[in-house]
Amino acid sequence: MNIEKDVFFTRRSVRNYTNKKIEKAKIEYIINSGMHAPSAKNIKSWEFIVIDDKNIFTEINKIHPYSNMILECSHAIIVCGNLDIDKDGCWWIQNCAAATQNILLASESIGIGSCWLGVAPYEELMTKISDMFSMPSHIKPFCIITLGYSSKPPRMAKTRYEIEKIHYNKFGTKIDF
Repeated sequence: MNIEKDVFFTRRSVRNYTNKKIEKAKIEYIINSGMHAPSAKNIKSWEFIVIDDKNIFTEINKIHPYSNMILECSHAIIVCGNLDIDKDGCWWIQNCAAATQNILLASESIGIGSCWLGVAPYEELMTKISDMFSMPSHIKPFCIITLGYSSKPPRMAKTRYEIEKIHYNKFGTKIDF
């Protein structure tokens, strides 16, 4: 194991991008990776909107309070849940989260920076994004992922490993690795 090279440990939220456009093949790889995420009941209740229009980025930035990085990115992906596929209406959040994580890790693996911007469960923001993209009522925006070539060199974070958050066989019993 080489933690310094492993995408699980090197991936960071990137908020500053160069003006270099991401190649179409890389965007396809990133989306394909999202579609290979685990899916509750194997229903794959996700949909993806790929954006590369700077005018749309400006409009998103006007309604999303934490989205300044979108103004610099090459592409963004809106990950959405499809309630026509998720008849129970309860699996789309887990499925979209898994797809999002795959997208973030796939991006890191090919040298593309990314940042996860939450949308769900904030109803007002979900409504504004839905309206902006003319989503039918059965499509729910989960998050927006910005993508681009990072303008800063990647940095290794301090460890996030916290052994006190690991319990053995029941809550409150510590484990010794």
